[in-house]
Amino acid sequence: MDKKPPFFPHADILSYETISAYYPIPKHLVHVYTCLPSTNATAKAMAAAGAPEGTLCIAETQTAGRGRMGRDFFSPGKTGLYMSLVLHPDAQKDALSITVTAAVAVAEAAEALCGFPVQIKWVNDIYAKGKKVCGILAEASFSTGSKNLDFIVLGIGINLYKPTEGFPVPLQEIAGALFTENTAVTRAQLVGEILARFYRLYESPDKASLLEAYQSRSFLIGKTVTVWRGNTSFPATVLGINDDYTLSVLDTEGNRLSLSSGEVSLHNA
Repeated sequence: MDKKPPFFPHADILSYETISAYYPIPKHLVHVYTCLPSTNATAKAMAAAGAPEGTLCIAETQTAGRGRMGRDFFSPGKTGLYMSLVLHPDAQKDALSITVTAAVAVAEAAEALCGFPVQIKWVNDIYAKGKKVCGILAEASFSTGSKNLDFIVLGIGINLYKPTEGFPVPLQEIAGALFTENTAVTRAQLVGEILARFYRLYESPDKASLLEAYQSRSFLIGKTVTVWRGNTSFPATVLGINDDYTLSVLDTEGNRLSLSSGEVSLHNA
């Protein structure tokens, strides 16, 4: 019989006090809930009502968590971290660049705390030991009748432990978790590590270092993938990641393409 997966120890409490012990965030920006349909949906409502930059929304569990391409995001209680951040970026930042920034920040934070290599699958998935352990979703909102960016909500969902009943069948070959047994690492510590790294990258003018960090963690380069665009797909070889964070691929007819959206998949990835 499989050993039951561990849950968070009693001391692993998400609150302003525990998070601020690892990152100096103002108290009025921290909102922690036992259960929400979606932290992104709640953060978007807060942002639309005037919530300031850095507003943080966290839930112990989500009943309608969302990922990219309209997918559901499995968000059980006691085994994961589900958080969304309200951002009011300047015109130079878009959802793709913020997704990249978050991916590097999460990968660095997770690697620092778990002690083994963490990689990025373009554009927004974090992998450890060959399994997806985190998804990232950045959603932009624009002013009515114009192209002016109002805000971006950045959602991050991380599997710290495998759920007691295991992952749903569609996810069993894909999903994994950062830890396999109880650890001294708390969710508040992970939040603090992510925020510290995210803001360092978000506020830095050094885009070359961000690109290098993102490229160095990609495990798609040189591999054959299936590119999905809506309901159509085609095979391609990944050449690299461009300066604008688009994915450079070579299709079977020899055409070099730059992908700014869509989905790429590997076997068992």
